[in-house]
Amino acid sequence: MSKSTKFEYVDIEEMKSFPIVEVKDIAGFIRLADSMHSKIVFKTETPSLNGSDQSDSDFLILGQNVCFRLGSANYKNLDDYEDALGKLFPNAADYYEARKGSFFSYKEFDDCRRTGIVDRTVYQKAAKLGFVDNFEKFLEKAQKNLKQLPSSYSPDKFDTAMKIYEYAMQKGFKDYGDFDRAFFVGFTDQLTYDEAKSKGFANADDYFGALKMGFTSLKEYTEAVHHKMVSKFEYDKYVTLKNGSKNGTIGFDQVQLFKALKTHESKKLPLNKIKELLATLQDELMLELNGLKTLPEWYVKRIDTEENLKKFLTHEKDLRDFGVFDVEGEYFEISRISDSIIYMDGSNVAHNSSNRDDKRLPKLKNIQLLAEELIKLRFKEIRVIADASLRHKLEDKHNLDDLKKIVRYMEAPANTTADEFLIETLKKDKCFLISNDTFKDWKIKDAWVAENMDSLRIPFMIDNGKVTLSGLDRLVKHD
Repeated sequence: MSKSTKFEYVDIEEMKSFPIVEVKDIAGFIRLADSMHSKIVFKTETPSLNGSDQSDSDFLILGQNVCFRLGSANYKNLDDYEDALGKLFPNAADYYEARKGSFFSYKEFDDCRRTGIVDRTVYQKAAKLGFVDNFEKFLEKAQKNLKQLPSSYSPDKFDTAMKIYEYAMQKGFKDYGDFDRAFFVGFTDQLTYDEAKSKGFANADDYFGALKMGFTSLKEYTEAVHHKMVSKFEYDKYVTLKNGSKNGTIGFDQVQLFKALKTHESKKLPLNKIKELLATLQDELMLELNGLKTLPEWYVKRIDTEENLKKFLTHEKDLRDFGVFDVEGEYFEISRISDSIIYMDGSNVAHNSSNRDDKRLPKLKNIQLLAEELIKLRFKEIRVIADASLRHKLEDKHNLDDLKKIVRYMEAPANTTADEFLIETLKKDKCFLISNDTFKDWKIKDAWVAENMDSLRIPFMIDNGKVTLSGLDRLVKHD
């Protein structure tokens, strides 16, 4: 299209007595004016025949006694008309509205107008942030990934670059790149996307699915989905049972029964009552499937027969901490390890040499250090058992009266060794014993020692005044 010439415009009512030639387009009209060196363009204006507020008008030029006429299409002058066509404006109204907002093209103007924006500076910002150049890419990507988009997405809400820009700004995205990364994995705002990403979630379906089930951890949620769980509450039950299963060596039913027997109030539980107890515990985990109650798929069941139940009650070593199964009578007799009384092998502790320069004489300080540590573990009564000769051998025997203020110091009766007295007392009270003596000889001659001592004995170490107890988890007291 040729560059428009600057013309002088003269308004007239009509042009008479000249033949009229209708010119088809603005380009042809300007070429005619240029060829005839016309600087004057006449312009007529008459009321619209269709009753609208807009007037009908024409541009006219004279040459060689002929009037050449071009409909103005409501443009104010030829320069505007030509400029509008070059920028692809479909009509004068849009062109002049765009000029108010300093838009350079119809595309810019139309994108903004459809979102109610008429300020080109806003459009320029949208372009700078990548929304204009990536608009076509967005449409193509959206069409291919509809299932990944947020449920609120609809094509009419995102059909211009400016609509996307406005949406992104309202939702806290900094630019198109941030918007693209979040939106095409289902997130509608930057804050939620960042929160999900910080917890390891890659898409909105998993993140919101996890939240709905009560999860905030991707690892836990993924494991729950794998096991077909429906809530964090169910998952927590699973984790509790799994943690108690000794790395999968015992079943979840055995874990449940173990915990139940550990806290049961009865002294004797017949086998049929134990079965009922386990059934009640399992009933709490039951799911309804096709109208029937069933244990979840993740539940590891090992006690599937009465024979397996008896084997578990008889051979599970940890059960011995609080009871024993009578095979002939078919009942479990509860006899728990005391949580208030603890014994100390006085001679063994006093002779501990890792904390002493003089390794010949037993030291009362060792007993005191251990006693203070046991008090921290909230044992109400600490009983130190020793033979009668120990008090005379102690390096610091002058402190014995002070020690007796925090422990019960017990000496073996005459004609009874300290070990013999200690073992008989343990049989009666069934409580933990602090000693590094393995009682190897006693295990050979006493079946009770062989069966129970390893579960009752707590080894220790004293180094530079610091006490370390092996198997401390068995000593920690609970409110």
